[in-house]
Amino acid sequence: MTDVKRGFNVTLGVVIGLGVLGACGAIICLGCMLFLALQSPANERVFENIISTPAIRATVPPLDPPATPTQAGPTATPTLLQGNGDNVVQFTSPSAGLVIFNIECSEPAERQCAVWLLDNQGNKLDLLANDITPYSGSKSGQLQPATYTLEVTAPGPWVINITLPLP
Repeated sequence: MTDVKRGFNVTLGVVIGLGVLGACGAIICLGCMLFLALQSPANERVFENIISTPAIRATVPPLDPPATPTQAGPTATPTLLQGNGDNVVQFTSPSAGLVIFNIECSEPAERQCAVWLLDNQGNKLDLLANDITPYSGSKSGQLQPATYTLEVTAPGPWVINITLPLP
């Protein structure tokens, strides 16, 4: 029984060994065949023709020319308001649309800078700024055509640049 097992193991080892050698041998054999094929005088002419054939060049269409600038449409209207200390100022939005408030309170001391947006009835609509000086910030919102009031609380100089929609 042990001889049968031993014979089976030896046979299995030989088959596996031949399989590995067979795969390596096949690769080596293919390499040799390719080498010999390249050495054949008849094949030299084929390879010379391939090498001397001009390369195929892909043509890439040119990019579209850059667009010519067109007349820019109307831009938003800036309104500059400035003052020193607490103040109440008015501005008018000529039409409905996005309004941007750029606010700067330049007092170097650490004090409160606050800006309230009020409607034409005096009702507080939005707190645009409420921070410690020096302060620089922006806030945006949608406004309807009307006159508005800004209530500014500042310990020193301030500037508010308002970008309004066009009429």
